[in-house]
Amino acid sequence: KRYSWDFDSNYDLFEVDLAGNMLKRLTNSVGYDAEAAWSPDGRSIVFASNRHAYSGAVESEYAARFSRDPSILMDIYIMDSSGGSVRRLTTEPGYDGGPFFSADGKQIIWRRFGLSGDRSEIFVMNSDGSNKRQVTNLGAMSWAPYFHPSGDYFIFATNIHGYENFELYMARTDGRYEPVRVTSFDGFDGLPVFSPDGSTLSWTSKRSSNTTSQIFLASWNDREARKALRLYTPRLSQMSGRDVAAEQTESEQSLYRDVEYLSSDNLEGRLTGTRGEELATEFAAKRLEELGFQPAGDNGTFFQRFSYTAGISLGERNALLLSRRNGEEQLSVQPDVDFRPLAFSATGTFSSAPVVFAGYGIRAPEEGEFGEYDSYVHLDVKDKWVMILRYVPENISPKWRQHLSRYSSLRYKVMIARDLGAKGLLIVSGPASKVKEDL
Repeated sequence: KRYSWDFDSNYDLFEVDLAGNMLKRLTNSVGYDAEAAWSPDGRSIVFASNRHAYSGAVESEYAARFSRDPSILMDIYIMDSSGGSVRRLTTEPGYDGGPFFSADGKQIIWRRFGLSGDRSEIFVMNSDGSNKRQVTNLGAMSWAPYFHPSGDYFIFATNIHGYENFELYMARTDGRYEPVRVTSFDGFDGLPVFSPDGSTLSWTSKRSSNTTSQIFLASWNDREARKALRLYTPRLSQMSGRDVAAEQTESEQSLYRDVEYLSSDNLEGRLTGTRGEELATEFAAKRLEELGFQPAGDNGTFFQRFSYTAGISLGERNALLLSRRNGEEQLSVQPDVDFRPLAFSATGTFSSAPVVFAGYGIRAPEEGEFGEYDSYVHLDVKDKWVMILRYVPENISPKWRQHLSRYSSLRYKVMIARDLGAKGLLIVSGPASKVKEDL
């Protein structure tokens, strides 16, 4: 058994005012034009029609069947509010109908009955007809969809619990996860519509005492709906002041709980490669999923494996030979006692060369109240080893220290020496430097 009604080929759309006075006829083509809805800005109208089937554009395999059942070639159309610029948006066999715009006018939601006519699913597309996608797959009669004003989810009716038992369900617009049940009444609940601010739901139900269809109203809790659908928090501009305050309080409490967990002893400091770090990343992935992010990692997860340098150690062959007085006197130094190569040092054997002292090895340009500072002025360091001091000069004002600190990192000092043609860099602690460790 299936629901059916007449599909009069002379059925057209008209515009009337709220007093019932006819203002304008909008369609005048042979075919069944019905189930229309205005766009939020009032410039467009989306509707269902089988007009194309009356223009000789019916494939032979559907022609005989269409003569018996005109609903099998109902498609979604769009036109401007004056009835002009009519465009067909869907072309699949079956009954496409019941379209509505999203609150921003960018999307259209509708239901499609298959050729059997006993099952239907919900679909969404962009208002220009692109990006069509099925967003339910219940294998029942799912129809009468309507967007929540946020556009993040929609509500619809389905008889998944029995042919005559229609219940309201809600589902995410992106089609992720299973729909969530809203009503629980053995009978008919259908034709749901949200108020413009999303705070109230209106729908038709037979739950009245005489079991006749009546319109019912109920308050709608968007925050609870989002939790059930595993959706992110809506933009504040889409929420009432009361909901904003409640959401912010809940967000503050949630943030506190998250920080408390991530800083707990159970996570052991979250050092890379530890069990605590694994727990922290699993926690972060769960939060991303709850916020509505799409996984883009390995095998459809939020995780991606990669290699990194956890640490380095000195090789057995590290050696440094220092000499003075034209090589007559050799200085004996031991690795990791008297010297230590930097982690970003090159690997290899390097020939001997003269050593040039370049102070703190800083080059800072003139900037505002600070004059130019150049440790290399009048020095030729090309093909020579350069010896420099760590950090910045000691006996300078706090302002100068802050200014020079921007140019005092080891990597920056190495880059300066390299750009000047130096063979290598020797970094030492000065006698006035208050270092905790010389290496």
